[in-house]
Amino acid sequence: MGIKKNLKKFLPSSSNTFMNRTAELENQLKGQKKLMQSQQQQTQALLLQLLNGMAKEQAQSLARHKEYKTTIERKLMDLKEDCLDTSVQETALAKILDIQQITQQELSIIEGKMSKLETETELIGIDLAQVTEQVHHQTDSIAQQHKSNCEHQQQGLQTLFNNLAAKQKEEWLEQKQEFQKQIDSLVKQQESFFVKTQENFKMEIEQLALAEQEIYKEKMLQEIRDLNFEQCIFSIIIPVYNAAPYLKECLDTIFKQTLHSSGYEVICVDDGSTDDSAIILKEYEEKYTNLKVINQENQYLGAARNNGMSLATGVYILFIDADDFIEYNMLEQAYLRIQQTHAEIIIVGANIYDEVHHKFTPAPWLLRPSYLPDKLVFSTNDISEYIFHICTASVWNKFIKRELIEVNNIQFTQLRTVEDVPFTYSLMAIATTITVITQDLYHLRRGQSTNISANNDLIDGAFFEGYQLLQEQLQNLKVYDKVQKSFINRVLSGCIYEISRIQNQKQREAIEKLFIEEYCYNFKIHNKDRTYFYEEYTKIYNEYLQLVDKYRNK
Repeated sequence: MGIKKNLKKFLPSSSNTFMNRTAELENQLKGQKKLMQSQQQQTQALLLQLLNGMAKEQAQSLARHKEYKTTIERKLMDLKEDCLDTSVQETALAKILDIQQITQQELSIIEGKMSKLETETELIGIDLAQVTEQVHHQTDSIAQQHKSNCEHQQQGLQTLFNNLAAKQKEEWLEQKQEFQKQIDSLVKQQESFFVKTQENFKMEIEQLALAEQEIYKEKMLQEIRDLNFEQCIFSIIIPVYNAAPYLKECLDTIFKQTLHSSGYEVICVDDGSTDDSAIILKEYEEKYTNLKVINQENQYLGAARNNGMSLATGVYILFIDADDFIEYNMLEQAYLRIQQTHAEIIIVGANIYDEVHHKFTPAPWLLRPSYLPDKLVFSTNDISEYIFHICTASVWNKFIKRELIEVNNIQFTQLRTVEDVPFTYSLMAIATTITVITQDLYHLRRGQSTNISANNDLIDGAFFEGYQLLQEQLQNLKVYDKVQKSFINRVLSGCIYEISRIQNQKQREAIEKLFIEEYCYNFKIHNKDRTYFYEEYTKIYNEYLQLVDKYRNK
């Protein structure tokens, strides 16, 4: 039973009938054993009762005969005394002897019966002992057989229970594994739900924080809009060359800024325009007191910007091309960021306005937020290997502190192309505080060649000189070693791009050869393998290798 109790928890519900049947068989065997013991006891009791009764009856009969004999003898004695006649006595004595003889015979018969009875009693006792022994033997045999059967059944049950237990254990393990899988799945679902909930909660918190920031920002912007500045914050310098079709739109987006006009000045440098640009500038100069117009002979873009900077009084300088335009809140957004960070350079997002299709398109190469460090204000020390990769060298989407320019005596070159490369990247390399506004606040017009730099005469390889001037300035400013990797990557990309813009095949091949035989050595590109360059420059590097195979050692 102990086995069944131990294994019962492993048995399936279908095993209950078998267990019940086994219990019934055991109860029947126990009942038969008890019944045989009871019958044996009853038989022994009946035999003893019968023997006792027969013995008692024989004893009573013997006692009666003895009493009868004694009575006869006493009467004979009395009769003998009473009879005087000898003959009578003899007769009486003869009768007495006969009586005695008869009595003796009866006694002998009785004694024989008693002896027979005793013999029978002994036989009965022997039979009873034999019966008892047989009963004991049968009982022992039955008990032994029952024990053997029980042991056999127990062994069978044990084997069955072991098999059932093993099977049940196997099923239990499978169920446990399945249950564990379900638990793991639920845990993963719960974790996923928790992570998703946490992300949603975090997102909601961030949205609330952003909303709070927007509210605070809007409040600050409203305060900024109400400001009447005592000092000029921004000097906006616009080189103008034959930009009459777009000049008014450009100027309108500036003079309609949400920032009070006392906070900025506009300096337009007419670089010898031959269209109506000068007339438009005169019209706006009469209308707006914070507009200054400078007229000069055509000296290209760099000279126009340098002349504009010489008259600037603002804390920050912003350059805008005459055919481009800006958002009406660009200046207030920049001023708000200045109040938050006091950064030396503020870079804003820009997109392209398609003049032909009259729509805006993204320009992700102008600003790459994915390369920015996760902080509001940063410097070259934070991203020295990517400082020239976060944005192009175009100067028109950058507010630059005038003091940073003047202290380091940085000017635009007289080159007709890439004139802003040495200027912009040198300032970015030495600035200790840079911040970025990713919102597209500057709109670059494309579709018509209207600005000064539209005359991209690349035949003489002027862009090589631009990158060489940048290299020299970085060395003079003692920051070249820090930004060398970023510089070399930028130069390779820029040179391959400028070469691809040359349409005349003979002229392009001449510049390609000059690049491979001379400038790739000057810029330390020649001894760098593929791993030195950004992964996204793989195609550019392959184009460079093709040029190497084409021109080197030939």
